[in-house]
Amino acid sequence: MSANRPPDPSSEVSILHTRLKEAEAALQAKRVDCVDALAVSDDDGEKVCALRDAEQTYRRMVEGVSEGLITLTRDGIILYCNRGFAAMLKVPVEQIVGRLLQTFVAPSYFATVDKLLQQGGKSKVEIWLRDANDGLMPIFLSANLFPIKDEPSLIYMVATDLAFFEADVEHCSNRTQYEARLEYQANYDALTGLENRGRLHDRLQQLIVTADHHQHQVAVAFIGLDQFKFINDSMGHHSGDHLLQTVAERLRSCLRKGDMMARNGGDEFIVVLNHSDEALISLLMPKLLASIAEPSVVNGRELLITGSIGVSLYPIDGADASTLLKNAGIAMSRAKEQGRNNIQFYTVELNQKISKRLALESMLRRALERGEFFLLYQPQVSMQTGCIVGVEALIRWTHQTAGVISPVDFIPLAEELGLIVPIGEWVLRTACAQNKAWQDADLPKIMMSVNLSGLQFKQKNLVNVVAQVLMETGLDAKYLDLELTESTVMDSVELTVTTLRKLKSMGLKLSIDDFGTGYSSLSYLKRFPIDVLKIDQSFVRDITTDPDDAAIAVAIISLAHSLKLKVIAEGVESAAQLSYLRRHQCDGMQGYFFSRPVPADALIELLRQGKQLPQPDSAGLPQKSLLIIDDDPIVVDLLAGLLRKDGYRILTALTSTDGFELLALHQVQVIICDQRMPVMSGIEFLSRVKDLYPDTIRIVLSGDTDLPSMIEAVNGGVISRFFTKPWTGDVLRKRIGEAFHQHWLTHGSIVSRQVDAE
Repeated sequence: MSANRPPDPSSEVSILHTRLKEAEAALQAKRVDCVDALAVSDDDGEKVCALRDAEQTYRRMVEGVSEGLITLTRDGIILYCNRGFAAMLKVPVEQIVGRLLQTFVAPSYFATVDKLLQQGGKSKVEIWLRDANDGLMPIFLSANLFPIKDEPSLIYMVATDLAFFEADVEHCSNRTQYEARLEYQANYDALTGLENRGRLHDRLQQLIVTADHHQHQVAVAFIGLDQFKFINDSMGHHSGDHLLQTVAERLRSCLRKGDMMARNGGDEFIVVLNHSDEALISLLMPKLLASIAEPSVVNGRELLITGSIGVSLYPIDGADASTLLKNAGIAMSRAKEQGRNNIQFYTVELNQKISKRLALESMLRRALERGEFFLLYQPQVSMQTGCIVGVEALIRWTHQTAGVISPVDFIPLAEELGLIVPIGEWVLRTACAQNKAWQDADLPKIMMSVNLSGLQFKQKNLVNVVAQVLMETGLDAKYLDLELTESTVMDSVELTVTTLRKLKSMGLKLSIDDFGTGYSSLSYLKRFPIDVLKIDQSFVRDITTDPDDAAIAVAIISLAHSLKLKVIAEGVESAAQLSYLRRHQCDGMQGYFFSRPVPADALIELLRQGKQLPQPDSAGLPQKSLLIIDDDPIVVDLLAGLLRKDGYRILTALTSTDGFELLALHQVQVIICDQRMPVMSGIEFLSRVKDLYPDTIRIVLSGDTDLPSMIEAVNGGVISRFFTKPWTGDVLRKRIGEAFHQHWLTHGSIVSRQVDAE
């Protein structure tokens, strides 16, 4: 039996012709049931099949009707459908045949269809079909079981759009029943049974009138599911529909009597809280988020999903239903922008931000063709030689009327709109051409680093684009360094490895930018053919004062060197930061301490002048270095004068901030710090020093009242010892000498270690 057409009837020719004439008459009268017209049995009850010429007549007949005709097995597999049924679903015939009927039925009617397939005989039911655009359409389905000899039982069905019966309601039990059905369909969502947006809008407007009379608030919560499209696309619409039904029921269970809820369409819901106050809202909104985040089991798989909620309040955020719904939707979009799975309230400032964004989007779409972009170049400097070894190309935008627009504002928008791809290609071509121009002007040959966005990297023609740019500009590939963010390379790892290897085979270099801010897997990192890790400036900013940032930076340097990679620190702005990074063998730096991003002409001057980083001077360093910290300058001078007699190099600071800077700039073996310091106590300061510089000997000067905290600090390893006031000069000099001796016993020669490091 053919899988895409009904079986051939077989019987007496005269009987078949009679039935065909009856079917034609029924079709012309717009009351057709082709299955009944052809379903005949002989006197012995044998099942019939068709003659070939009769089949052709049948085909012409059923293809010409507007009703949907299908043949399917008792399991629901569609063997044949006519063009009328395909038109209802807005799907080609070939994409229907061979699939289950349930594929095209709204989930709430699965049980109805299953029962219809199994019960046999003649029956009529009303169900909802789902078309290719996820639209729902009510139909009448007429079914007739038709036994065929030597074949499984087949079922013929006729599907008729419910709208066909508007002029003739005899197919409904009565007009009142039919009108009630139509009213329900106009006001409720077929999938979840919730009110639709139109009905909720009307009820919300009525609620506003009541709230205005009784002087209370009404809250509108606009709820959007996060990443629902991924689940819908990867697991199918049936799983997505089941998840929507589950979420709808959970949200509904959180509400009070008198609150309202509707489905806005797709993966969005609206909740209206009557007589609400801030306490109720702060209690209920997290509860709604938590209910969405509960695991759901669909088709035997556990699914996790979150929601984003935007809230508007009457009368603060709107005087009518339309405004409240619109503003709640704006707040929900903001919640998604903030990372999803959170709650945002609508404000006037937020509305202004949306308006600004729309204006910026309009300007951005024409910026490239108007030539409003330009590049600045920030030098990258070798820690070892102090020389400029490369530059990073940084895009900037000056609009003809709005002026300079920050990259922080326009780059994320360009990413979102997809405009970053042509913009990024312009940056690549411009930067490569500029580097070649510098080389042609007999300037030192340096690397040109260009950032690739995530969207650029996913372009199938990326490798060809890079090759074409290099060929057009004449730049040797070994002078191009492509920078990718950590999150970009960790997305679709196998594809990333393939693309990186193709780029690497061209001879260029590859760097991972902003390293440490993402979630790299070391097992994947070692597979990437990269050359450089760049420490994000967020770790460099407080590297001399924050032990956590320092630990991350040092760990990145160690990791990179173990993988035979170079390390560049971004955002270096002080000599202390530079010294700390040097001490831990960082290979390169870029940042304001050496140079801000500059135009091409200014970069030429830096290259011609041979500007370099200041190199540490290791000549004539004293054998032992002592840091004294006290907010009283008299005490500092007294201690420095007393201890200088013993040949120490004395460093002094009046604040903890200055103390951190001196420790970064100089190798210090022993630290004396007063306990009672502003901003942070001596113990707090030395606790950080312990993590940043664990080799130091740390001593606190304190009063008798600080004794318990001193003992605790010693036991915790924060300080090595403490001296209580008053103290004598000879005793203090002796104890400091013992501290340096302890350092020597623990860490060896001070001079050799210090000279080698600096």
